[in-house]
Amino acid sequence: MEEVSSPQPSQTIDLMSEDSLREVQLTLSVGQIKLIHALIEQNIQPKGYEMIKLVYELFERLKIPELFSDKKKSEPAPTTEEAFE
Repeated sequence: MEEVSSPQPSQTIDLMSEDSLREVQLTLSVGQIKLIHALIEQNIQPKGYEMIKLVYELFERLKIPELFSDKKKSEPAPTTEEAFE
């Protein structure tokens, strides 16, 4: 009989910690950015204002017109400040 593993506890990330707010530079290939975007789009379930804001900002940073040019062009998205006023 196969052993059934129990689900792992979910990881908690302190979004407001100094370390979490520190910015870094990262170089990714187009395929890597598209993969990250698709994974987030399909799997993220933000709860609470800070998490929703973090996800919105992340999508804005990943939204590079050259990568997603096959999608219909629309009006520019609002800035983070405009979206959360």
